[in-house]
Amino acid sequence: MDELLLSPDKAWKLNLVLQRLYLMGAPKVLMACIILLTANSKLDTFTEGRIENIIAQKIPEFITSCDMRTTLLILAVVAMGGSWMLEQPRSSLLTWHPRIRLLWRLLPKVYQAKWWAGMYGAPTWKRHIGWSSSPTIQCLDLGRLCKKYKDTIAKYGVKSTKQYKSKTGVKRFAGSKALKSTGSYPPKFGLRLARLYPRFIRTRPRFWAHVEENNLNFGIDLFESLPWHDVDWWVDARMESVFRYLRGSHDLKLGGLRSLFPTEI
Repeated sequence: MDELLLSPDKAWKLNLVLQRLYLMGAPKVLMACIILLTANSKLDTFTEGRIENIIAQKIPEFITSCDMRTTLLILAVVAMGGSWMLEQPRSSLLTWHPRIRLLWRLLPKVYQAKWWAGMYGAPTWKRHIGWSSSPTIQCLDLGRLCKKYKDTIAKYGVKSTKQYKSKTGVKRFAGSKALKSTGSYPPKFGLRLARLYPRFIRTRPRFWAHVEENNLNFGIDLFESLPWHDVDWWVDARMESVFRYLRGSHDLKLGGLRSLFPTEI
C-alpha cells in the first residue's frame, strides 16, 4: 500500500474493506470509488481517523439519492464492520428489484421485522417492514394491533388514502390530503430506536471466509484481478458519474496505483 502513501492504520483498514467487498461479490465500481476516496489528499480531517468516516462523509451525497445506490451503501457499511437498517412501508415493491434481491444474496445475514406505526402514536395504522444486519430490529415489533390502538386511531387519526372504483369497476386507492403528514416517524418510534441503538451497533456482521490482514497489498491485488472490460457500471444507479467525479479530482494521490484505473470510459 506504499503507492498510496497511507498511514499503516488506514492502509490496514482499506485492505480489510477491499477484501470483504471482494468476498461478498461487490461490484468493482464500488471498490474503485472507495480507493479513490481514500487517495484524495483533501481529506486531511480524517488523516488520523477511520476510513469509515471518510466514506460516510463523502459517498451518501451520491448514494442515498437513489434506491439502487442504497444497495452499494449497505455493502460498504458491512465491509467496514458496521451495522445497518433499511425501512420501507409494507406495500413497498423495493425488495422485488433485482439489485435489492442481489443484496440479500451477497450479505452474510439479514434479519427482518414488521411493526405497526399506530402502536408508536402515528395517526394511521400503517404497517412497516424493515431489514437489518442486527437481530435487534425485531424489537421494533410490538405485537398485534389491538383494539385499543384501533379505537384511538379511528377517533383521533387521519385517513391517508381514499378508496374508489375505476370506470372498469376495479378497486383503486389514491392518497388523501393527509398522506404527506404521515410521512414522518412518530416521536415514540424515534425514542425506541435511540434506546436500541447500543444493541444495534454491538452486532457486527460475521464473515464466513478468511481475510488476509498481514499483507496490506492483498486487497489491491484482488481489486486488480477484476477486469475493467466487462465491468458492471450499475447504470441504473448512475455510478459511472460517481466514478468520473472521484477520478477527475485534482487532489488524488494515486501514485503507482494510477495504472489500475482506466484513462477513459
